[in-house]
Amino acid sequence: MSHLLTGSEDGYIRDYDLFTGLNGKTFLSAPQRHHCAVVEGILKYAPIRAWWENPSETKREEGTDEPQLSPVYSLLMQSDALWSLAGTEVWSFSVTPSRSLTGLQVR
Repeated sequence: MSHLLTGSEDGYIRDYDLFTGLNGKTFLSAPQRHHCAVVEGILKYAPIRAWWENPSETKREEGTDEPQLSPVYSLLMQSDALWSLAGTEVWSFSVTPSRSLTGLQVR
């Protein structure tokens, strides 16, 4: 288990390298610790592996063909980390390959 998927209301899905974060030797800098309200102690961080958008099928920006981003409501990753599913606010899902073509939306 080395993938940590996160999604939020901004419409982006982020894939962090959890194994490297826990076993690595890279620590948070002083401004990063201060921003997280952790003044004392040393914390390791998980580097971001990849990020991609979670587009909404129904909403389109005016004047463009690009869809607006939808908040991420659910995330699922296949056990071998070959693909992942992301749910949108209108009950649609997007399938994304997690290894080779990260961020490519399969419809």
